[in-house]
Amino acid sequence: MIRYSIGRLLGLLGSVLIISLILFIAVRWLPGTPWNEAEIPLQGAAKENMMKKYGLDQPVHVQYAKYLWNLLHLDLGNSFIYKTETVWETIARGWPATAKIGSVTLIIAFSIGIPVGIIAALRQNSLLDYTVTFLATTGIT
Repeated sequence: MIRYSIGRLLGLLGSVLIISLILFIAVRWLPGTPWNEAEIPLQGAAKENMMKKYGLDQPVHVQYAKYLWNLLHLDLGNSFIYKTETVWETIARGWPATAKIGSVTLIIAFSIGIPVGIIAALRQNSLLDYTVTFLATTGIT
């Protein structure tokens, strides 16, 4: 049992690392810079200072290691959009509305899904069962 649990934890760790690497690379491939150069065009030393401030002048593997370290310490940094807030403050400000919308969505999904699932289970291998299964599968994707 312990060996199985350790294997599952290692698999989880590997999955998290792969997902974080994919996200890191995807963000790096986006065109432009983290700050809005359309509003404030940066030239020469100003651009170099911004690159240094955010660690973008370092090699990619160093940036990734710093990214993982900050994630491990739950440090998401400062918001580029809301200059006076950290990312956590921005998330906390939007959390109540997100929780309300998510709760209502779950209530609606359970209210419809459970009764329809019971009906489909009672009429196994019928057209109704196949239709419900198809709609549920396409709804998930």
